[in-house]
Amino acid sequence: DTVVAVMADHGESLGEHGEATHAVLIYESTLRVPLIMAGPRLPAGRVVEPRVGLVDVLPTLLGLVGFEDPPRLPGRDLGGVIAGRPLPDQALYSESLFGRLNCRWASLRGLVRGDWKLVEGAEQELFDLSRDPAESENLAAREPRRLQQMRAGLRAVVREMAPEGDTAQARRATPEQEERLRSLGYVGGGGGTGALDEPGLPDPRRRAHVYDRMQQAMLAQGPGVEAALAEMTAIVAEDPGNPFAHMARAHLAYRDGRMGTAARAFARTLELDPERPAVRLPYGRLLREMGRLEESERQLRIAVEQAAPDDVRTPLGLAETLHAAGKLQEAERVVDAVLARAASDPPALAAKARLLVEQGRDSEAAGYLQRARAGAELDDWIALGEAYLRRGLPDRARESVEHALAESPRHPWALAVAGHALVLGGRREPGLALLQRALALHPRRPHVWLRLAEALAAAGEQGAAARCRREAQAALQA
Repeated sequence: DTVVAVMADHGESLGEHGEATHAVLIYESTLRVPLIMAGPRLPAGRVVEPRVGLVDVLPTLLGLVGFEDPPRLPGRDLGGVIAGRPLPDQALYSESLFGRLNCRWASLRGLVRGDWKLVEGAEQELFDLSRDPAESENLAAREPRRLQQMRAGLRAVVREMAPEGDTAQARRATPEQEERLRSLGYVGGGGGTGALDEPGLPDPRRRAHVYDRMQQAMLAQGPGVEAALAEMTAIVAEDPGNPFAHMARAHLAYRDGRMGTAARAFARTLELDPERPAVRLPYGRLLREMGRLEESERQLRIAVEQAAPDDVRTPLGLAETLHAAGKLQEAERVVDAVLARAASDPPALAAKARLLVEQGRDSEAAGYLQRARAGAELDDWIALGEAYLRRGLPDRARESVEHALAESPRHPWALAVAGHALVLGGRREPGLALLQRALALHPRRPHVWLRLAEALAAAGEQGAAARCRREAQAALQA
């Protein structure tokens, strides 16, 4: 008694029309998808020839399970055509707002009626799919009357969906959701506000290859980051009004240790798109690492206002900056508010423990550390080690940072803190050995260079400490 429907959410361009994958364009290579249904009262082996859409699936399923008069929904109940009866003609609508929301390119909207298809953006394309299924011949100039009819039909469909005009709202996604999307290969960050059909924007059909280049560059890690940053810098020069390109350049510059470039790129992203929630948290973190605490606090307070209600990472980012600025009481209030909503969140537990350590409340911190132990991130343990160093407790610092080194033995920051702890604990030679290992890895973050400088100075290596301070300054300015 079960009805099963199998479908896909999109196809793949695979290079057709200049698009490597999907998302930007609305040609048939990405719009045509399987739709297979099976179940009671469904004839086996029947192929439905008329064009249908995924918008038809829900009313069809409701009809098949007994809703003779489904509630008013977009789409059609396909029960009749499945049974062999004619299907009433209805135009099929499609859209890609990806370019508009991410890159400030024009929206693309499409309409198929019978065998004719309109694709409208900054320019119009008209195709006869019966004779040109590859959509290689634009008939817009040769079929002006049909073009006007199709455009009128498209405007009517959009008015019905959005009677007061189609406008974009900033998407509030948590950093965890953003990371989950990136793990699935979705490297864009949703943003953009205002009218979706804003005139004068570049046509994405002329820019799809740019998105493919951005996507590839954003995946770079390790030795490939420098070349990817050069590629993204070239893209920004080609498409200076593209906020996603500036955001991607900021992330790549950060990975390459070019803090000044990253800060300028994040700032430009927000000039182009102030409502982009995915930008302010990493920008605020970067500003904190650069020692620009007042600016970091301002960005993170705005980020908290823009954040999704269930976002815990953004308020924790604000707490970190408040902590660094010496505003320990407010930082603790922010962390406590997060723990009230997410009592078992390891980064929140670790942040609470660090605040307690700073206040000399070690016995209270121990309970939070025990609860955070299984899921705390590497940086949480290293930052805790630094808190113990500031308290003059090098043995506790080394114990904390060992958690990070067990998982990542070549982590420069962890090696720097561990080496510093050994030096302060009277074990200069093994401490220097760890500091030399960190130096050999050539850290990319200024605060790691500054930690090395402080550790080397404590070991009496003033020349090496001075070189580390110069490296930190160079990273801040690069």
